[in-house]
Amino acid sequence: MEEVTLEYYFEKIAETNFAAAFDGITYPWEALRRKDDRLFQFQRSDIQGTVHPTAVISGLVTIARGAVIGPYTVIEGPVMIGENTVVRSHALIRPFSAIGRNCVVGHSSEVKNSILLDEAKVASLCFVGDSILGFGARLGSLTVTENRRFDQKEVTFKVGETVFQTGTDKMGCIIGDYARTGGGCLVAPGTLIGKYSWVYSDTNVFGFVPKESLMKHRQQTEIVPKDRVVLSRTDRSGSV
Repeated sequence: MEEVTLEYYFEKIAETNFAAAFDGITYPWEALRRKDDRLFQFQRSDIQGTVHPTAVISGLVTIARGAVIGPYTVIEGPVMIGENTVVRSHALIRPFSAIGRNCVVGHSSEVKNSILLDEAKVASLCFVGDSILGFGARLGSLTVTENRRFDQKEVTFKVGETVFQTGTDKMGCIIGDYARTGGGCLVAPGTLIGKYSWVYSDTNVFGFVPKESLMKHRQQTEIVPKDRVVLSRTDRSGSV
C-alpha cells in the first residue's frame, strides 16, 4: 500500500543525519523505535553551538556548529541538535529527540521523543510528541500532536479499511515533507499527513490526509442582534 511507504512521506531521508533510523524499516513510524539504538550511541556530549548561559542541559547532548540555544531552554539528553538549528527561549527538548539541520523550535514549545528532519519548523507554544516531521514541515503556533489516546489503548494508524498496529500506547503522528499546519491545530494520535499537504488553522486532524491535499475546517459563526438576547451588565456605566 503506497500510503504507508517511506516514499509517500519523505523524499530526502538520505540527505539527513538521521538516515540510519529509517534503514530497513517497512513503515515510517518504526523509525521512532529504531532511532534509540541507531542514533544515540554517542558516549559524551559535544556542544559546538551557542548556548545561552541561562539554558539548562543535562545528560548526553550533541549540539552542532551554528546552532543557537535560547534563554531558559531546557534540554534533557540524550538529544541531537543539528547545524544552524535555532531553539528559542523557554523551549523544552526531552530525551531521545533528534532535531536536524536548519530547524526551528519556537518559544515555549516542547519536543518529546521525536524526529525533526532538516528544515522542519515548529512555531511557538507547540507540543511535538512521539512524532516525525518531514523535511521542511511546519507546525503553526499552538499546534499539538497528541501522543496518547484518551482510553490509553494502543495507538493504530488507519488508511481506508486497513489498520496498522504500532504495539505502543504512545505514538503521535507522521507529517510528510513540506506539509504544514496552521495555528491552533490538534493532531490526534495515529494521524498520517502526506507530503506537501496543508491543514487550515484551528482544525482537528485525525486519520489519513493524502499527500498534496488541503484540509479545511469550516465553521459557521453567528452574531446575535441585541434585540434577541439579554446581556448582563457588569458595571454602572452600562458596558457589558
